[in-house]
Amino acid sequence: MKKFLTLALCLIVALFSVGCTFSTTVNLKMDTTQPWNASTNYEQCVYHVTKLDAKGVIKGEGKLILTATVDPTTYSASRTTVDTYFEFTDAITHQTDTITSSSTFLTSSCVAISSEKTVQLRSAPELNYRFVADYDKRTVEYYMKDSDKITKTLSIPSSEKISFDNEALYYITRAFNPAEESEGNFLLTNLYDCYQSGKVSSYSVYYRASNAYITADDFVDSCKDESWDLLSKNAMIVDNKLECHHAKINRNRSNMSGAPIEMWFTRSPFVGTSRNGRVMVKMKATTLTIPDASVDYTLEYDLINYSIKQ
Repeated sequence: MKKFLTLALCLIVALFSVGCTFSTTVNLKMDTTQPWNASTNYEQCVYHVTKLDAKGVIKGEGKLILTATVDPTTYSASRTTVDTYFEFTDAITHQTDTITSSSTFLTSSCVAISSEKTVQLRSAPELNYRFVADYDKRTVEYYMKDSDKITKTLSIPSSEKISFDNEALYYITRAFNPAEESEGNFLLTNLYDCYQSGKVSSYSVYYRASNAYITADDFVDSCKDESWDLLSKNAMIVDNKLECHHAKINRNRSNMSGAPIEMWFTRSPFVGTSRNGRVMVKMKATTLTIPDASVDYTLEYDLINYSIKQ
């Protein structure tokens, strides 16, 4: 199970067990036009993934690809589909695990329509699984250990008005219109954890954001030059610093206990003034040991390629 949790973290979209609608939000407002849909209907971000232990030793590397496609015409309301591909190779075993997912949601509000996910762990095949969720039909189907037969079906209770799906977590966080300082709560659903508990439910995630700057030295050495060269060509860098919207999300609002996911989004639009905005240029997720809460490992995601299609 620990191996699965390690890989789940690597997906951006699978740190929290969570479900539904906004809850006592403060300053968590979304733009009329989402930042990935400002001037195009297709956007792809590629990240280099590095797993580091507490001493900074590389324990594995991989790649994360996020592809967002917006369909503005087929439906009465525009829909975004986010396809995620993740692969990670362990530095010791040299085994490569992969996770793919797809999430469709209303572009303007990020309200979930459907999602699916496939986990293939070569290092632990007994943990392989796939799920398919339809929020309109209010059903989730699970296929465990590479079986082509449904292992379990869960119904989404009428009392659970699901709004946000965990597979779209990066885009939900990106959609919030950043004030200089903002914080609040939102609810999200993690369908794997729903399988574990046997019911679809939710809990609150705490969000906090502030203005920040990053430099070339904030990126992992193995891809520092590649990442900074990309940003130098496409973002507004002043005095060798990039101004960012720094967002943290965590399960505990009162004291941010545990290690939050941290995301750095560009403040200025990417690739000129008329292009897409708030591109995530870096993400960091730290896992702590139990029970002493010291750092076990950190996963860092550094943007190495960005493309759009008109």
